[in-house]
Amino acid sequence: MWRSSACRDGFQWFGHATAIVALGAAIRFQPNGWIWTSTLAVLAVAYLASQAIAPQRVRAWIGEAAAVLAAAVACGPLGVGSGHFVLPMVVGLALIAIHRGPEFFGRVGELYRPHPAHLHLAVILGLALAAWAYSLGEGRSLAAGLWIAFGLYAADYYLSPTELTGYTLRAALVFALAATGRALDLGSWTAALTGVALVAFVAPFARAGLAPLRRFASLFFYGALLFVLGNLFDATIGSGHWEIPAALAIAAVAFGAAAELGAVRFSAITARALFSVGWFAGVDALNAGGWRGPFDALLALFYVAISQVRAAARHAIATEGRRWFVHAAAAASLILCFTGSEDQIWWRLAAALSALAAAYWWLALTRNELELPWLAWGSLAGAAGSGAMAIVPESWQGAMVAGEPLALTAIWFALRKTLNRRGVQVSALAVLGIMAAAGATLAFRDAPPTWAQSVAALLIAGFLAAWSVVGDESPLPDLRPYERSAASLLAAAGVLLACGVLQFPSAAAGMVIIAIAVLHGEWSLRARNDVERWYALAVLLAAGPFLYIWPYAHHSAAAAVSAEFVALAALVVFTAVRTRRWYLGYAAPLLLAPALHIGFIAAGLTDRLPREIGFFVLAWLIGFAGLAIRTRFSNRWAWPIEAAAATIAAVTLSLSTDADPAGIALLAYAPLIYTSAMQDRQRWIIPFAPAAAFAGALV
Repeated sequence: MWRSSACRDGFQWFGHATAIVALGAAIRFQPNGWIWTSTLAVLAVAYLASQAIAPQRVRAWIGEAAAVLAAAVACGPLGVGSGHFVLPMVVGLALIAIHRGPEFFGRVGELYRPHPAHLHLAVILGLALAAWAYSLGEGRSLAAGLWIAFGLYAADYYLSPTELTGYTLRAALVFALAATGRALDLGSWTAALTGVALVAFVAPFARAGLAPLRRFASLFFYGALLFVLGNLFDATIGSGHWEIPAALAIAAVAFGAAAELGAVRFSAITARALFSVGWFAGVDALNAGGWRGPFDALLALFYVAISQVRAAARHAIATEGRRWFVHAAAAASLILCFTGSEDQIWWRLAAALSALAAAYWWLALTRNELELPWLAWGSLAGAAGSGAMAIVPESWQGAMVAGEPLALTAIWFALRKTLNRRGVQVSALAVLGIMAAAGATLAFRDAPPTWAQSVAALLIAGFLAAWSVVGDESPLPDLRPYERSAASLLAAAGVLLACGVLQFPSAAAGMVIIAIAVLHGEWSLRARNDVERWYALAVLLAAGPFLYIWPYAHHSAAAAVSAEFVALAALVVFTAVRTRRWYLGYAAPLLLAPALHIGFIAAGLTDRLPREIGFFVLAWLIGFAGLAIRTRFSNRWAWPIEAAAATIAAVTLSLSTDADPAGIALLAYAPLIYTSAMQDRQRWIIPFAPAAAFAGALV
């Protein structure tokens, strides 16, 4: 009867139905008794025995699964404590031996070779029981369970490497390390311990025999990194707290190794990011306090150094994203310089910018990148300026800062063969020019004149004069006329500020102003471009008004000052003739007006009427001089002279308080107007002559 196939098939389904009925009957009882365990154990024996009688792979698998479940539910009557959660894992160990080494068990191994899922079932049940024990107060049960699971998967992988086992093996390692750290009350140091898993993940890429552990490496690396970062949730940033730096350093080493082996996507960038954050946290752990900025600036220098080392330049970890990580570290370090006490902020900025200057100059001399010369000069100028602000007294800070561009220019010129890279000259002029302007602004915080302001102006003039003769990078040659003009203007301002500090009287200051005017008059003649030519003429024409408003006037020297105005007028005329600029003739006669005014002061004449008469006479004489000029020179030379006469006359008439001098002056001006119109053959001007005479008669 048993030999009949129909009988055997019917028995098979009756056996499954009986098993279901048995399980249904057992489920009525509480799991803390032995009913569940004995039922599953009997089913396991039954199925395994039937496999020996009538081999069929499903029977073996059902029996082995029942054995695993029986071991798991045995923890009901035994309790999950005292390590009983390992019972299903013990069954799993036996199943590993039969599954991966059936040849060692002969016929038994062939009959009872389990399915790979049995191991995962045993591990899942064991970990569930371990978690139950952990919830009941056994703090290390979960960690122990995870390490046993890791051991089972390691044994399974050792006997027969597969990708699936590789996935579970790597996951188990991460969970086991994290659980161990928490079980040992390591707190946030658990993150560093978990980071060891990242280091272990690199090993498969170093040995060909571990190749099945390489698949989905990026997912496992970044997933483990999330576990590392997650275990830092209770970490503290501060003095003596090294949990974050240690964890991030271990993770950075792992990602760096992965980058060298080409194992993980974006691993080089990730390694640098982790190292950077760890560096910043490490600086706080060192109790750098307000000085964290300079220490953080060393990170940028470190990145530059490793990228410049020839042996390291071929490695992605030393070069990947170098440009942006250096800039980011530099920006962060400067921002952090402002977090400390205010009384040392300039010292911190000087230290940080000095480190950045070394880094950026190192890069600028070896790399051809657009922003590097600008950043190199900017950091160097910032370091020098911050040092000056930290050391020099407040009243002289502006002068010192203004002088540093000249000093840095001299250093660059001495080392120009070494430092002459593309963009260095243009960036130097721009950055140092801004620094010079900042120095001037600081110097003029106080009311002028002061010695610091005078020195600052002279030093900036020296800086601009130096750049007007050095530098051949485009567009520097085109800027030289502007640089020379600005240098001259600042030098003149510096000299006059010094005269103001010494409170030179008007006569003495007038001699200095005349000397400046003479030099600029000569310059206007010899200049080879319009920029310098027009600048020199502007200074020449401004000399008279500046002398007039000089604040330290002394009436005792009024005669000398009057003579100086006459000299300035003569100088303007001389310059106009030599440069053939006829329109300068308008300014020269006007300078005679303040000369006459100050001459009256020198003579002690204070009455208003004689002074008005004097100005009327001056205007008439200047007009007559215009008529005389027409007899020998072009009419256009007479026009500005006569315009100046008309200006003086109009101003005097508008300010006059006595009708008689004004009327007489108008009568005197009428012939001049008529003669000028006849000389120019301008009939439309002739009616102005009788009009002036008629107005004079009425007045």
